Amino acid sequence: MKFIKKKLLEGGVLFFGTVLLVYLAISGLEAVGRFNSIIRAILLFSFIVTSGALFFLRIIKPLIQLFRSEASVSDEDAASEIGSYFPNLGDKLLNYIQLSSKTFANNSLARASLKQRANDMDSYSFSEAVSFSNEKRNLLRYILPLGLLIIILITLFPTGFIGSSQRIIHFNRAYIPQAPFVFELPVKLIAFRNEN
Repeated sequence: MKFIKKKLLEGGVLFFGTVLLVYLAISGLEAVGRFNSIIRAILLFSFIVTSGALFFLRIIKPLIQLFRSEASVSDEDAASEIGSYFPNLGDKLLNYIQLSSKTFANNSLARASLKQRANDMDSYSFSEAVSFSNEKRNLLRYILPLGLLIIILITLFPTGFIGSSQRIIHFNRAYIPQAPFVFELPVKLIAFRNEN
């Protein structure tokens, strides 16, 4: 259960970080390129598909596992996760699980090996292997700077990013770029026929 919650938190950090990064890239491309409606549609739908796929894989799938009645992790997955936390254990735990399968249960050599490996692993506290502190650090390390970068860019260049986002969302509208100059005409214009 704790392993699935960790995967959910990890997936949330990855999802929000990737969505913010893709938003920055797409808005920046549109702000610089001022693309036509076909390319803006491609940018919009690629953003939606990427975000949707990440949302399903990293948030919905772990949520389904969490709320399912048989929410469990395979022994091999748990062993590899614990093995990554305890490097000196290495493959010992995975080998222990594989040896304890029914095919090796009747073998006396396998039973002796299992007993020895079990004694070697008594000194470890496996509940510490699934920790949320790394994900909290990742949240502060990745999401916060990206969020601040978006806020700074929108504050400094409001028409660039907000305008490009609006152009992407309304991809089927035609947008005419503003002219880089302004004509200033006197208040009263008088023209005579056949004169310059």
